[in-house]
Amino acid sequence: MNRTCASRALENVGRSSSRGFRCLTSLVLALSLFAPAAHGAEDAKPADEPATSGEGAPPSGRTGGPPEAAGRRSDKEESSEGDRPSKTQLETSTASRQSAQDDSTADPRSAQELYAVDSEYARKVFEKVDSTINKEFFDAKAATESWPSIAAHHRNNILEAGNLKELSNRINAALAELKVSHTQFVTINDENFYFLKNLFASFQKNIENPIGEYLGIGLGGQGFRENQVRYVLDGGPAAIAGIKRGDTVKGLNGKNIIGLLSFKGTADTTVTLQVIRNGKPMDIPIRPLKKDYYEAYLEASKKSAKIISTPAGSVGYLRLWCGGKSKEVVDEVMEGSMAGTKAMILDLRDGFGGNSLEDLDRFYRPPAGYPVFKTYGRRGRKSLSQLTYSKPLITLINGGSRSGKELLAFSLKNSKRGTLVGEKTAGAVLAGRLFPIDDRCALYLAVLDGTVNGVRLEAVGVEPDIKCSYPADSAKDTQLEAAVNAAQAAIRQGTNHKPSLLRSHSAGR
Repeated sequence: MNRTCASRALENVGRSSSRGFRCLTSLVLALSLFAPAAHGAEDAKPADEPATSGEGAPPSGRTGGPPEAAGRRSDKEESSEGDRPSKTQLETSTASRQSAQDDSTADPRSAQELYAVDSEYARKVFEKVDSTINKEFFDAKAATESWPSIAAHHRNNILEAGNLKELSNRINAALAELKVSHTQFVTINDENFYFLKNLFASFQKNIENPIGEYLGIGLGGQGFRENQVRYVLDGGPAAIAGIKRGDTVKGLNGKNIIGLLSFKGTADTTVTLQVIRNGKPMDIPIRPLKKDYYEAYLEASKKSAKIISTPAGSVGYLRLWCGGKSKEVVDEVMEGSMAGTKAMILDLRDGFGGNSLEDLDRFYRPPAGYPVFKTYGRRGRKSLSQLTYSKPLITLINGGSRSGKELLAFSLKNSKRGTLVGEKTAGAVLAGRLFPIDDRCALYLAVLDGTVNGVRLEAVGVEPDIKCSYPADSAKDTQLEAAVNAAQAAIRQGTNHKPSLLRSHSAGR
C-alpha cells in the first residue's frame, strides 16, 4: 500500500521528539467502541520504527490560513507532488487490502473461547502492559514513580479477571489513574481494538489488520450509559435498521450481549436487537457487515454530506467521523454541489480524531489566489473545480471531539475563521501509539506531549463560541439546530467570522 504523507509524518513523530510537533498529522481518533495468527503476550514487541497517532497526535501542517492559525511546514508540504498518492491509488490500495482480508481464514475459535481468560493469561498481559508503560509512556516520572504503586494496587484484582470484559475494565481502571488521554487497553470485544488496528495497519506493516463485525454505532461515554447509543454512523447497518441516538441495546436474538464478540459470525445475516427506546422495548432487525473500521468511518463521513434548505439560503453539512484521509473526504465533498452553498457546517462531534490541519485548507485559501476553473466537453459536458470556500463556516464540537479535531477547533477559533457551536472539546491532545500484545488485545499509550501555539490543550480543550447542549433523551439535535440558526445569521449579515453577532441565537438552549 502506498504510504500517505500523513503516514510519513506519523513515523517522523516517533523518530524524533524535536521534530514531533512539526509532523503532527494525527491519524487516530476520538474515543469510540471496536484473527490472524496468534502469538503470546510475552512475544509481542514494539515496532522498530515507532508510529504515533493523534487521537491526539498533534496534527501536522499549515492550515493555509493566517499566521496565527498556521502550523509549521509538514512533511506533506516538503515532499514533491509526485510522492502524493492519487485518489485512484488510494482507492486501489484500499480495495486490495479489503480483498486480502476477505480471502483470509476466519478465526475458528468461538466467541466464548475468545472471551474467556484465566489468571495466567491475565498475568502475561498485565506484565506486558506494565513493562510498556515503564519504557514508553511520555511522562518518565509518572512511569517510574507513580505507575508502580498504581500497578501494585490493582494487580491482584486484574489477575482474578475471568473474561475479556473484566480484564479490560480492571486494567483500564488502573490506567485511568495516570489521568491522561490516549491511554487505553483495548480488546477484540470492543470497537476501539478494530479501529485502532485498522488505522495503524494502513501505514505500519507489522500491525495485523483484523476485520470485525461492523454495526455503525458508538456506545457509552459522555454521560451515556455503557449500552446506550451515543451516535449512529451515516449509512451504516444501524442507520439502515433505524437505530437512534439514545436507544439502549439490551440483547441480541433474546440473549445478553457481552460486547462485540456477541456479534461474531453474524456478518451478512439478519439478527434481532432488543432495544429500549423512550422506556418501551423494541425488536429491531439489523444486518451487521464485515468491514475495515477505519474505512467504514471514512465512508460514513462521505455519506453524511447533505444540503440543508433554509430561508436564508442553502447550508452545506459534512460530519467528519475520523481523521487520516479526511482531507480527501473534504475535497471530494466540496468539489460537488456543496461549493454553491451559502454557508457550511463542519461537524466534528464524536467519532475518532486524527485529523490534520490540512483538512481546513479549502476554508482558509484566498479566492483571488485560487480562481474557479471550468471545462467544457465536445458533447456539452461541463465540470468545475473550485479549491476555496470563503463563505461562512460553522463548526460543531462537543466532549467527544478529541485529538486532531481539537486542533481544527483551536485553529478556527484562534483565526476567527469559523464559529464554534456546542460544548467544550475533550481536552485529549497527546500523541498515542498502538502496542499489540496478542491477537486479542493491545495497549494504546500516550508517548508524546505537546502544545499548540504554546497552549497545552490536554485536559483543557477548546470552548465553543455558542454554547449549546444535546441531551441524550432529546428528540432533536439541538446543537445542529443552533448551528443552522448561526449559519442563517451569518448569511444574512454577510460575515464569515463574527461569532459575537451570532450569540443571541443560542439563547435559551
